Amino acid sequence: MRIAVLYNPLSGFNRRHPGVLAQEAGASQQMIAFVVRSPGEVQAALAELAGQSPDLLIICGGDGTVQAVLSALFVKKPFAHLPPLAVLAAGTTNMIAADAGLAGNPVKALRSLLTQASLADMRCVKRPILRLQIPGQEDRYGMFLGLAAISQGIRYYQNHLHNQGWQGLPGIVLTMARSLAAAIVGRGARKRLSTSLSLSSQNRVSKNTPADKQPEQRVDALLGLISTHERLIFGLKPFWSRAADGPLRCTLVEAQAGGAAWRLPFLALGQAWAARGAQGYLSWNCQSLQLRLDGPLALDGELYFSAHVEEPIQVSCGGSLNFVRGLK
Repeated sequence: MRIAVLYNPLSGFNRRHPGVLAQEAGASQQMIAFVVRSPGEVQAALAELAGQSPDLLIICGGDGTVQAVLSALFVKKPFAHLPPLAVLAAGTTNMIAADAGLAGNPVKALRSLLTQASLADMRCVKRPILRLQIPGQEDRYGMFLGLAAISQGIRYYQNHLHNQGWQGLPGIVLTMARSLAAAIVGRGARKRLSTSLSLSSQNRVSKNTPADKQPEQRVDALLGLISTHERLIFGLKPFWSRAADGPLRCTLVEAQAGGAAWRLPFLALGQAWAARGAQGYLSWNCQSLQLRLDGPLALDGELYFSAHVEEPIQVSCGGSLNFVRGLK
């Protein structure tokens, strides 16, 4: 096989274990390895690979690196045919690797991939990819979009904890737990963490039927997430809609929702009964969304802002890719 490796030395695992994965990749004669530290370097590496048509693309980085790769693949279109991706758990949260890639020790996963003679020896799954369109910016592609307390929590982590000894997954988990706990017990914290947004969604049953667009509604969201993942970090599944109306899984908790202290833990596991009889807990699936909001968005852990608040942000399914999930 023609195998290409994108290695980000700044991602969580690679920063803690410098050079380990790079050495493994460099020792294999069947691999073409690139060091990438930014979206620009990712684009340059994929452009250089365009004429070589790799059979497999291995990503040794975190969710942000994977997002940069997905964006370059779908926006720049360097390949006539998209190769399968093998995502190693070489970042901090590694949510994409856990759900659609190769979870566990990335060194062992990389060695296992090298022992396979062809893609036929690998177990692949096809997953939809989320497309984020912010007015005035280049389209981005990923798998998890966080709003309100999620994006606010990530911003707090980056500004206050990242350089204070709370790096990595413990710092992120601590930040999110702190944010949600404060929001549950205090109205002031809810107001600070919530995001005012207007949204409408639409579904399309088939290519020959018109889109079913829902009317726009305005809410104060305490927690919002849109994802193409089947499960999130720690195996959580905070999606309790049973309707198969589209590839985007959406969950929204409004700022005035009652009983959050006991409802949210059950809803995080997909227990729909915890939302019954309560206002402000929404879960649905759709083909696309249109958003207007006054706060940041977090796409696979990277924060983005819209400079044109009056113009809607579009979230949709931008296509699909095959991911290596294991070996046969």
